[in-house]
Amino acid sequence: MKRIYWNDISSRFTGISFPIGGFSWNPPPDERKIAEELVTYLENQGLFYAPFEWEHPKDCYNSAYRVRDEITATMRKLRRRMAAFHRSEAIRVALREFQRTLREGELHELESKSSMNNDQIAAFDSALIRLRRSAGAQIASLVGIYGLSVYWELDHWLYPPVDDGAA
Repeated sequence: MKRIYWNDISSRFTGISFPIGGFSWNPPPDERKIAEELVTYLENQGLFYAPFEWEHPKDCYNSAYRVRDEITATMRKLRRRMAAFHRSEAIRVALREFQRTLREGELHELESKSSMNNDQIAAFDSALIRLRRSAGAQIASLVGIYGLSVYWELDHWLYPPVDDGAA
C-alpha cells in the first residue's frame, strides 16, 4: 500500500465550504512556490546578468516592460502582506526607475551602444548597474527567505566572488 503524506493531500485542497451558515475557507497561496516560480523566471532574464557589451538600451528597455508585466502577474497570486509580494514590488519599482532613467536620457530608442557617445554609454551602464543592484538585493532576499537556489549566472551577479588579495 502506498503511503499518503499530509503535504500531498493539503496541496490539493482548494477550499472548504459549508452550506449551512455560508462559511467558506480558501487556503492561502503557496508563497514559497510562487516565489520559486518568480525567481526561476527572473534568472532567465539576461537583463539581470548578461555582460554589459551584450546589452543594448532599446532591448533592455523593452525587456524591462516584459519583466514588469510578469512580476505583476505573479503579484496577483500573492497576498499584499506576504514577503514575496513586497520583494516583487521592489523589483518592479527598480525596473520602472530604470526605464524612467533611459527615457529621461533619451536612450530608450537607441538600438546599440555603437550609436551612443561615451556619456550616453556611461549613463546607460550606470542605470543598468543600479537596476541590477536593487533588483539583485530583492532576488537575493527571496532566495534567502524561501531557501531557493539560482542559476549560476544570476548567482554570480548576486554574490560576486570576493578578491581577498591572497592570490
